[in-house]
Amino acid sequence: MRSKRKSFSLMILTFCFMIGQFDANAQTGGEAEGVQIVASPKGAIVQIDGEYGIAGSAPYTIKQGIDGFYRIRATYPGYEDYDSKFQFKPGVNHRISIRLTRKTRARAFMRSFIVPGWGQSYTGQKTKSYFIRSASLAALTYLIVREVKYQDAVDNFEKAVSNYQANQKNSELASALFKEVQSTQSTVDKRFERRRTALIIAGSVYLYNVLDAFFFFPDFDIAGLNFSVKPNIQDSSLKFGFSARL
Repeated sequence: MRSKRKSFSLMILTFCFMIGQFDANAQTGGEAEGVQIVASPKGAIVQIDGEYGIAGSAPYTIKQGIDGFYRIRATYPGYEDYDSKFQFKPGVNHRISIRLTRKTRARAFMRSFIVPGWGQSYTGQKTKSYFIRSASLAALTYLIVREVKYQDAVDNFEKAVSNYQANQKNSELASALFKEVQSTQSTVDKRFERRRTALIIAGSVYLYNVLDAFFFFPDFDIAGLNFSVKPNIQDSSLKFGFSARL
């Protein structure tokens, strides 16, 4: 009988303890609210924009919970930029995990193959990309102008030939028309050479563009200093850090 009473008392104590734990968790909301930001590779700069603007070198933790829609962007040298949107909910511990995609020479090549200068822009070579795009636009414009002038010369030559053939019976007129045929033929030959030169220039710029994207793909693993900022909204503080790669 005493054994049963002890078991019953123990059950009551256990139940009260569980209720006490539940009440404590309900009052505190469980674990403290917060947002954990992690990224691969480590050290990526992750920026969160919404009601607050936060940026730091991942991994880092925002100890105070945030609420609402935020835009999340992440960057790291040698990796493609990350851009997404996320809705944070109050009272929920969020863990944002970001995996960046490494840039490759194959992707750079395909971009430059489609649009000149795009591969260079993809790898962060903004000046070179601007130069290639400008040179490509200028070469293409020059080629179009040369093509139009060549076609005009061909049309004039064909008209001259038609006039000559229609007036062959008139010897005096035929002689003048034959000179016109020779003149327009000479113009066609000159403009054909200029068009070919324009085509070579445009082709050379395009070829340089794709070869540069593939063979001169930049090495992103370079020596230098890395600067990081880790924010803490709760106490409005910032933690700064430096690292060096030799």
